[in-house]
Amino acid sequence: MDSARLTEDKKSFHANFGKEPIWCFKEALQLRSQFKTRVLAKGCLTFLSETINLQKYLITLTQSSQNEIVFPFSKQVLTLSSYTYKLLNYFYLNKEIIYAVTNEISPISVKCSRTEFQYVSFYEHLHQNDTIQHAFSKTLYQKRFGNYFVDLYNATHKHIKQVCGCSVHNHVFPECIDKKRQHLTKENSISLFNKSYNQVQAEQSKFINYIKTNHSHEVDKITFIYECQWNLVKKQSLLYKNFAADHKLFLDRPLTRLVPRIAVRSGFCEVYKLKWIKEDNPNKVFKISDMNSMYSSMAFQNLFGIEDIEIVIGLKDLQNVEIKNNTLYYKNEQLDIGLIHCSVIGPKNLKMPFLMYRNSNKENFLGLCKMCINNLSKKCLHRSDRSRELTSVWTLAEINFSLSLNYKITQIYEIHFFKKKKPILRDYVQTLLSLRLQNCCIYETLQDKQKFCNLVNRKLELPTVIQLNVNNICSNPLKANLIKSLLNNCFGKFIQHPQTCKTELVRSQARLDELMKTVEVTDITNLSPTLLSVEYEALSRKPNLKTNIYIGSQITALGRIEIYKKMLEIIKNPTAEIYSVDTDCIFFSIDKNSKDPLEYSVCPGDFKNTYPDSEILAYYSLGPKNYSVLLRSHSGQLETSLKVKGLTLNNTYLSQNITAETFSKFLEERFNNEVKTLVIPQVQRCVDKNSITKKKIIQKTFSNTLFLKRYLSDNMFDTFPYGYT
Repeated sequence: MDSARLTEDKKSFHANFGKEPIWCFKEALQLRSQFKTRVLAKGCLTFLSETINLQKYLITLTQSSQNEIVFPFSKQVLTLSSYTYKLLNYFYLNKEIIYAVTNEISPISVKCSRTEFQYVSFYEHLHQNDTIQHAFSKTLYQKRFGNYFVDLYNATHKHIKQVCGCSVHNHVFPECIDKKRQHLTKENSISLFNKSYNQVQAEQSKFINYIKTNHSHEVDKITFIYECQWNLVKKQSLLYKNFAADHKLFLDRPLTRLVPRIAVRSGFCEVYKLKWIKEDNPNKVFKISDMNSMYSSMAFQNLFGIEDIEIVIGLKDLQNVEIKNNTLYYKNEQLDIGLIHCSVIGPKNLKMPFLMYRNSNKENFLGLCKMCINNLSKKCLHRSDRSRELTSVWTLAEINFSLSLNYKITQIYEIHFFKKKKPILRDYVQTLLSLRLQNCCIYETLQDKQKFCNLVNRKLELPTVIQLNVNNICSNPLKANLIKSLLNNCFGKFIQHPQTCKTELVRSQARLDELMKTVEVTDITNLSPTLLSVEYEALSRKPNLKTNIYIGSQITALGRIEIYKKMLEIIKNPTAEIYSVDTDCIFFSIDKNSKDPLEYSVCPGDFKNTYPDSEILAYYSLGPKNYSVLLRSHSGQLETSLKVKGLTLNNTYLSQNITAETFSKFLEERFNNEVKTLVIPQVQRCVDKNSITKKKIIQKTFSNTLFLKRYLSDNMFDTFPYGYT
């Protein structure tokens, strides 16, 4: 017997049989494809219309005499960030004098030995009135004659000096006075680079002949100073002994120049405490506050350097650098925009270090002791400054701020600073911020819209022509999101790395050997018995004319300074505790009766509550960008908010298996020395050798391993920086 429901279904089927159109998969596929094509076409046309209207608006604002526009779908514009960066350049930055950074990754020079540095420094000290060029002079590189870099060039006397290592240049007895080399002769001496005496002499003669033939107007004399001869001078010369004693720290400096790329660092991403539960803290509230448009607010509030940089290096220049009121000065000129290569020591009791330092594996740490960071030592036993000091390249803004936190500079090696400064990003950022706020959806809930407009105009210091008023505001969230994307995607282009990844099909052992010697190979795929796909990083030594590392590093550094200042404001309240920071977001707890020190609004630089309509009941973290938050909504429903680095959060398996309870158990089992792991399938898109996009299922793991760049304290849930005592 059929059930009542099945009987009704059969009656409905017979009643409607033949009345509905017969389904055809081919026709349905065509209709679906046509529909998706129409949606894509309308979306592209809408985007094109909005971007063109934006450019027309910018032309009017900037009173540009050019009517050309940047087409967003051209071959030169591949991404949204590329498009907005071109707008910034076209309408604003092209009017300024901004130089390309010629030594972004490394100076255009050859490596310098300690012997060479000692000699050129002493020589420059003795000839202070001469124009001298060497690896550590203000010119950023050694003097170059054709393909030859010379160790020292005295332009005043047209004199070249080459400092030669005895083992490298096959210096033999009787000319060589090094006792360890007296057994060597012209016949049996082999250099460190596996060259014979005759080969080295031939190369030296070739160099001399080239200089005489092609650069006789610049060079009158060439002198070779060998290591053994220089060692004898150091032993016998009282003048050098006094020089070395007076400038010991200077002579022990790192044998590298200031590399601007090193100053590029991301935002703060650190975990200070792993766990917070409402039941254990009934008189406190837990907040997760996110700063609005942090980098945009830094861009329009601050000045940036224009025209060429000034370089401070060498004994004579560095003696004019001093610190006044936690700020660096050079010849009484404040140094606030630019970069500095120096060594610093942080206070041992600073729980939240400020300066980032890259360890030997090129990982950024917020630590206080170099040796502890490199060795991941929980207990710092290093007493000497040399063991603890951090040596790197930072922005001047960072170093000046760190001095107010009781960091101390032990030695300065080089400074690049700008004498001329200008708010070159203010107009563009203000314009886009104004457009974004004109279209945000907050106006639907406002009672006094003009009061809000006045607040935004005042905080953003908007010129009259782009100010908000009740007549130009509306709710258009799609346009607001487009403007937000244009803003957020812009600043990263300033620090885009010139090192691009390339793939080459290799069919011979000779070509593979050549690539292994000349570039950094990152991946090799065996396509067939006679064909390899080799992926490598190609490093270009040409200046990148499309970026400026000084501007980009300054923006990110100012963002870190601002978020750190807000963290300091929070912990001024003795009941407040910082649990984590993630770029522009602060996780903290505070007494429920205390006033929140942060300012909340939609304005850039102010904060917004990440979960405004919910109460946070618990927070668990397994490391940076790896946490869960247990929430209770106004209706009393419990919800979990997750962030797991490396996993897609909308994966069905993930939502069913990882919850706040999972994080809680994982933490408990971790401190019981139990390793727990979940295997989670993830869908990954990849492009095959025929440029066809495919999907594949990969297995990723989620475990209770703590990925921290700090060490755990005895009470387990608190962390401390390496070097803390």
